Amino acid sequence: MELTYEINNDKIRIITGKDIFKDFIDEFNSKNNISIISKNVFKKYDFLSNIKKRIVIDDGERAKSLEYFSLIVNELLKNNIERGDAIIYIGGGTIGDLSGFAASVYKRGIRLIAVPTTLLAQIDSSIGGKNAINYMNIKNLIGTFYNPELIIDDSSFIDNKNVIMDGLAEALKMGITIEPELFNIINNEINYIMKNIEKIVNISINAKLKVVSMDFYDKSHLRYVLNFGHTIGHALESYFNNKISHGEAVANGMIAELYISKYLGNKDISNDIRKLIAKLGFKIIDFKSIDLNKLYNYIKNDKKSEAGYINLVSVNGVGNYKIQLISPDEIIKILGDMP
Repeated sequence: MELTYEINNDKIRIITGKDIFKDFIDEFNSKNNISIISKNVFKKYDFLSNIKKRIVIDDGERAKSLEYFSLIVNELLKNNIERGDAIIYIGGGTIGDLSGFAASVYKRGIRLIAVPTTLLAQIDSSIGGKNAINYMNIKNLIGTFYNPELIIDDSSFIDNKNVIMDGLAEALKMGITIEPELFNIINNEINYIMKNIEKIVNISINAKLKVVSMDFYDKSHLRYVLNFGHTIGHALESYFNNKISHGEAVANGMIAELYISKYLGNKDISNDIRKLIAKLGFKIIDFKSIDLNKLYNYIKNDKKSEAGYINLVSVNGVGNYKIQLISPDEIIKILGDMP
C-alpha cells in the first residue's frame, strides 16, 4: 500500500509491504544521506551493512539523551551532512525519537526518512511528527514536532512476538477510543491477531493520521486521545527507570485510566480490558505494591497538565471517550483504591 498524506502542510509518503526496504538502499547510498540504525536491528539483518554512511547506536530509552544527541550531531558534522541531505532512521520508537529530534534541530532542520522496524513504531511513533529526548528521568521532556517526508513500513522486520506486544498496546489504545474495528480484531486469540498484523498496521495508520491532521501541535486537545493510557503509562516507565517495556506500561496505564474514568462518572469497562490485556500476555502491575507518592512526582509532569490539573482521556465504553480535568492528587487517591 502507498498513500500520500498532508499534515501541517507537509506531504508525507507512507509505503507499506513485505521485503520492500532493500529496494531503497541503492537510492539512499547515491546521495549524501546518513542512516541511524538500531544496534539490535543492524546485528540481525546482514543487508544493512550495504548502507555506506551509518551510525549504529544502542536501543532503549537510554539512547534518548543529550549524550546520544551530541554523538549524532558530531557524526553529522564529520560526514558533512547539509540541509538538503537526509537522516534515515532504521529502528524502533526510541531510535525514531532521537533521530527525529536531531533532524529537526540540526541546521534548523534537515530531511527525515523513517524506516520503523517495530509494530509500535510503524503504527504510532513514526506518524505525527512528535520527537523527543528524556531529561532528568522525565520522559520526552525536550522535543519538537517534525514530520518525516517518507515512511517505509516493511512488515518483514516485525517477526518478534515481544516486539509485537508493545505495538498491540498502542493499537488497543486506538481501538478502545477511536477505532472499534481495531478493538474487535485484538479482542481475539493471539493466533488470530498475528494473522491480521498487516491489517492492524493499515487501520492504525489511517486512524492516527486522521487525528494528527486535525491537531498537529496538540493545541485544540483533539490529539490528546492518542495519549490514552500514557498519563499513567509514562509515569510507570519513569518509576521503574525504564525497566518495563513501553507496551507493558501503556497496557497497565489503560487499566488504571479506565478505573479513574469510572470515578469520573463513566461506564466501567476496566475489568473487561484488564482480562483482555492479561490474555494478550502482559504482566498486570499491582498498584498496591507501588510507592504512590513517588509515582505522583512523575504524574504531575504529564504534558497534558493545565493549571495544576491533567487533561485525562476518560472512556465511557469502547469507541466513546472525552477529555476530563482531574488533579494529580485525585489520581493518586483513586489509584490507592484499585483492586
